[in-house]
Amino acid sequence: MRRSGGTPGRKIGLDRRTRPTFLLWLLLLALPLGAQELRVTSTVDRTRLRVGETLVFTLRIQGTSLAIPQPGLPPLPGFKSVGTYQSLDNTGNGRVLAFHYLLTPTASGHLEVPDVALRIGGQSVTVPGFAVDVETPAPLVVPQAVPVRPRPSVSLGREIFLTGTLSASRAYVGEPVLYTLHLFTRRSVRGLDIVQTPDFSGFRKVEDPNATHSPTRQVTRDSRVYLDAVVIRAILFPLEAGRLSVGPYSAELKLEPDRFGGPALVTVEGGAADLQVRPIPPAPPGFTGAVGAFRLTEVTPIPSRAELGQPFTQ
Repeated sequence: MRRSGGTPGRKIGLDRRTRPTFLLWLLLLALPLGAQELRVTSTVDRTRLRVGETLVFTLRIQGTSLAIPQPGLPPLPGFKSVGTYQSLDNTGNGRVLAFHYLLTPTASGHLEVPDVALRIGGQSVTVPGFAVDVETPAPLVVPQAVPVRPRPSVSLGREIFLTGTLSASRAYVGEPVLYTLHLFTRRSVRGLDIVQTPDFSGFRKVEDPNATHSPTRQVTRDSRVYLDAVVIRAILFPLEAGRLSVGPYSAELKLEPDRFGGPALVTVEGGAADLQVRPIPPAPPGFTGAVGAFRLTEVTPIPSRAELGQPFTQ
């Protein structure tokens, strides 16, 4: 065999001493990854535990491609699998692929797991089993309750309350009345949630969505200063005659803690109001159905001339 260029007459070929080594490398490269030798070891992170606790059974694999799926464990007597995960560890001998299995014992006593047969990377592998001692959980000891002196309850009756007001105490059927739900408080309120709303039976209600945007006022009631906040405002149209009732509402309030240890979450109820509704009166004699405001545009007195003191009509 000759090569063009260079020194004429020089032959290139395989020396008899290097030919077997070269053929061996070709055979190794031709082998699939799954056919290469696997080095598999197994460990457990603990040999003593209690029923309900978890141990980790780990398989570490070397000498193969790292792109292999986690093998499934066969049923292990006395244990239940509760999870798996894997990791890649760097050691002095290269990378090690580790498969971890979380196992929890189902019975107490000395448990022995025999050798485990697995299928890893297309090869059948058997790893040594393991033995653990499982203890029964200690009985739960409930500490004896220590009597605690009850703290005197904090009355919020005069500190926070709800009040409902109507723009009129009497109305006719169909006549609109303004209802307002007020929150009076002497404590700092961080939040309010309406937890119970009355059904407004006997009314048609049109609620004002901007009621809570009303400014808070400082008022005095029974010689005590309160903040008055509007919670709900609605126009009520009574649909029937008689005594109709509104409310009560129930609201849950979140309060700023006070220096006396008062409650931070309280529920208040209030806002009830009564309205006396009268039926629409019957039409007077001669009523022709004209209801509203009128203006006379042209008036002619009869008679057109009159003496002093003489009555006339128009």
